[in-house]
Amino acid sequence: MDLGILHGAMVVERLRTFNQQLPDSLPHWKRLSLGCQTLGIRHSCSAERFSDALLELLVTNRTWIVHEPDVSMIAVATPGNPEFGLGDCTLYLHLQQLPWTRLHSWYLDGTSLVSSQYATGAGISWPAPIKVRNRLGYYLADRDAKKGIGGHGENPRGLGLLRTATGSVADTSVANLLMIDANDTWISPHPSTVMLGTSFRFCESLLAETETRIFFRDICFEELGLAKELILVGNTGCVWHASEWDGQSIGDGRAGSQCRRLQDLWIKRLGFDWLHQGSVSQSRTAKP
Repeated sequence: MDLGILHGAMVVERLRTFNQQLPDSLPHWKRLSLGCQTLGIRHSCSAERFSDALLELLVTNRTWIVHEPDVSMIAVATPGNPEFGLGDCTLYLHLQQLPWTRLHSWYLDGTSLVSSQYATGAGISWPAPIKVRNRLGYYLADRDAKKGIGGHGENPRGLGLLRTATGSVADTSVANLLMIDANDTWISPHPSTVMLGTSFRFCESLLAETETRIFFRDICFEELGLAKELILVGNTGCVWHASEWDGQSIGDGRAGSQCRRLQDLWIKRLGFDWLHQGSVSQSRTAKP
């Protein structure tokens, strides 16, 4: 009877370890708390307790983690259901294996972006700054992209690019999008129309240190075919490139200079080469 299950009313945070070390969890706790406040979920988990719980999660699962270079950590909060004695908050954490084969493909060959008819719901169905578990549009967009529904042809590497409520470019199921235009200007969809993730904000801060500014505005789908680079930014893969847009090659299909620069900035800040890790870990399989 949990309202999260009955109505899909869930806020979610996804983190990943780097070199088996916990990342800074504070930005995730802040966004989780904002989402809970928006949905009326009265949790009592402090930032310190949240960080401790993530560490406890890793320690508890150490026999499984020993077989993994790094893992994803997911936090989910639901409204419970006071009427049925379930309280007014259910908060749980779990681990998930990182998709090493997919990461290797992203870093080496890039992602094939496919336009989708589906809208995200952010900014209309719920406030754009919060991250929710309503993922049906993303699921349908990725399914259609891979099966070639919509006339683009079957594409196992396809990743659906969703629309905003007004029909402009939004984001994908795994990443925000950055467009580099012909003048080397960095452009992102406006934060009032898409949920800009913690990885995006981290990249924004790295670029600001090099006096590189991201401009926020609505992006028309027709502009993507003229882009010099399309860069994807997300928690699982960090930073990688789109090699195709609706079957049209972006540049020479390889990661461009701006994408490589952003990858280098991220790696330098962390002091850990996650890009190389994605290549050497692709053959790993899940352990029981």
